[in-house]
Amino acid sequence: MAALLTAENLEQIVIADNGNDAGAEAMLNGAAERDARVRILRGQGNIGFAAACNLAAREAKSETLAFINPDVILELDAITRLDSALAAAAPAIVGGDLRDDQGRPERGSRRDRLTLWRAFTSFTGLTRLGLRDFNRHTDPLPNAPAPTGAISGALFLIRRADFDASRRFRRRLLPPCRGSRSLPPRRGCRHARSVRARPAWPAPALHQ
Repeated sequence: MAALLTAENLEQIVIADNGNDAGAEAMLNGAAERDARVRILRGQGNIGFAAACNLAAREAKSETLAFINPDVILELDAITRLDSALAAAAPAIVGGDLRDDQGRPERGSRRDRLTLWRAFTSFTGLTRLGLRDFNRHTDPLPNAPAPTGAISGALFLIRRADFDASRRFRRRLLPPCRGSRSLPPRRGCRHARSVRARPAWPAPALHQ
């Protein structure tokens, strides 16, 4: 929360409370009291990833929407850099370069589109023989924002016009998914391609 409140280029912070415990609620309440940009949405219960995103997006006033998971720690200029990348492509979804606390890239932040063959090579371990699967997080970093097959749902930017054109996030495409962070972003990117949005990937953040 501290990183979120100090990040550049955030005009409004809308938080969908999906059933936090008392300690987390107290922390959120304190943030709202200290910072007029913070608005907390409560009373809807745990409605899942997609519905919570849609709920918060409806309340947000900006023409650019940033979706940020609660376990993402933003670098100070991450949103500014993502916004710059988004300005260069239309329509698009722009995702972040997610790193763990050791600075290692996370698998979900860059991926090719999932195919049966790529899934087979990944889950059978054939990548040890040099075959490529859908993960691209170990590829060399591009010098500039670059198109990619899928990005992580933990951190991304999208124009409101593109979000509305894609009919928002549908629950059947983005079900609650606790065991894997790959399912929501991958299907979200597929949904974006239905309106010809291009997932792209540039700016860094820590994902705990």
